[in-house]
Amino acid sequence: MALRPPFLPNGPFEAKPAQPEPKYIDLASGKARVPGMKSEGASLPSLVWSSVLILCLSGCEGMRDVSKDPGYHGDYHIGAVYKVKTLLFVHRDGVVWRPDFGGTPPSLEAFRSNKIGTWSDVAGPLLPGTRMKLESIWVEKFGGDVGRIVHVYALVLDGELTGTKVELTFISEGEYSRSLGVSVPLVPESLLEKQD
Repeated sequence: MALRPPFLPNGPFEAKPAQPEPKYIDLASGKARVPGMKSEGASLPSLVWSSVLILCLSGCEGMRDVSKDPGYHGDYHIGAVYKVKTLLFVHRDGVVWRPDFGGTPPSLEAFRSNKIGTWSDVAGPLLPGTRMKLESIWVEKFGGDVGRIVHVYALVLDGELTGTKVELTFISEGEYSRSLGVSVPLVPESLLEKQD
């Protein structure tokens, strides 16, 4: 005897055999597509952020301001001004990267002559001599005991991106602190110089 599907208020329900439709991401538009759907689906960035949100809800414990706890500062100092020594780029999300790393152009000339929008995620350059004031340091704990990361934030004081809050985490060097259980940030001496 075959199992019959349940009855619904609108009458009997007849199930059709499920045939999964192929899903794919159209790289040209960055959209997730499922053939036969009226909507093209969510954009690739929203899919990424949705995934991050799900991961965070399942294990992120959030961010905590540790600007007043010098143990997390490494050799950074809150309120200190740092001068850029070599060309750096800032993504639209405020994260600072070295040239030709993290999706940034290899040079200032390549960024300025960007005709096809290859680096549309880059907000602009931090040229040598640009000054930044260190504003805060935060620690993020995620995934239970999986990991923690220290985020370093500064304010750009001059140049093309004056007034922009930037994150120096991914250009900083690190040194593991056994007592804190996290890698504390160190000033990358080849990229930044502390001003007196």
